[in-house]
Amino acid sequence: NREEEEDEESILIMKMLQLHPPPDAFPDGWIMKRCTSQPGYAYYFHQHTGVSQWELPSVSINNSNDTEKQDQLNKTAEAILAAMAKQQNNNSTTAASADATIANSDAAAGSSKVRS
Repeated sequence: NREEEEDEESILIMKMLQLHPPPDAFPDGWIMKRCTSQPGYAYYFHQHTGVSQWELPSVSINNSNDTEKQDQLNKTAEAILAAMAKQQNNNSTTAASADATIANSDAAAGSSKVRS
């Protein structure tokens, strides 16, 4: 009967969504729709252009707001990389300084030994 088929389809869709949840937000204008010709499947539809596709739509960086967000992410990534490089350089300098101190200490200890 029709109701049982719809219930089974709904259960199947819920299981698929649990295994493969949609992203938090789709790019502007995109929605996910249930496929009527293939029960249990969903497709993506762009409300403004009428384009439909099976693949998850990607976020395009076309408007200035998205470009600003991407620029900010790039700046943050550059700052993190710079800080990591500086920390690595500081660690190398500290290690070299420690090695030099140990070498000087060993040399001083060696010169104060009594030779027989």
